[in-house]
Amino acid sequence: MLRIPKNGVVAKGKRQLEAHLRGEKLTPLQILSANCYWCMCGYVDGKRDCENQTCPIYSRMPYRGKK
Repeated sequence: MLRIPKNGVVAKGKRQLEAHLRGEKLTPLQILSANCYWCMCGYVDGKRDCENQTCPIYSRMPYRGKK
């Protein structure tokens, strides 16, 4: 099971990913936030845009630039 450090970066998606790992049901938007948190490795290098415009859920990325 994936472990998320307690002192890890608090960002959008952290609580949702923890809930998913506990087996709780999530809404579709919560799933997207959790996926971005996981994909960005917990935003360890800062809350920033992933800039992966080929990602199918990039339009829902929490820290996406406003372009």
